[in-house]
Amino acid sequence: MKINITINEQNDRDLIEKVLGEVMPDPCYTIGYTNPDGHFLVALTNYTRNIDIEGTCIAHGKWFDLGIYKHLFTWVFGTLKCKRFTFRIQKDNEKCIQLAMMAGCVKECELRGTDMLLFSIIPEECKYYVRRKT
Repeated sequence: MKINITINEQNDRDLIEKVLGEVMPDPCYTIGYTNPDGHFLVALTNYTRNIDIEGTCIAHGKWFDLGIYKHLFTWVFGTLKCKRFTFRIQKDNEKCIQLAMMAGCVKECELRGTDMLLFSIIPEECKYYVRRKT
């Protein structure tokens, strides 16, 4: 399946903010993955250099492809050199939880006072991270 990848497109950020009803904090990286049947957009925020970044995602249609995971995790762990990648997922979003766990993410906790769960993944546990040879 052919996937179109966009990085830091303002239209992607605008759509994420519109769908979620919130403004993404700066700095904010965006990655968009689009195929003929759907799209998957990721806003990467709260970047702590060489330590962690947080992913906020929206999706529509039949967007899933393993190539997306390979690109996303390689970009986060290889390009940004993050040691962990965290996601906040609503407790009732079973599909998103399933996709996170399929990628190798670990449920760390339920965020007190919210309906959110915190998931994370590290490079050593990510089967989709393509390590570049140096």
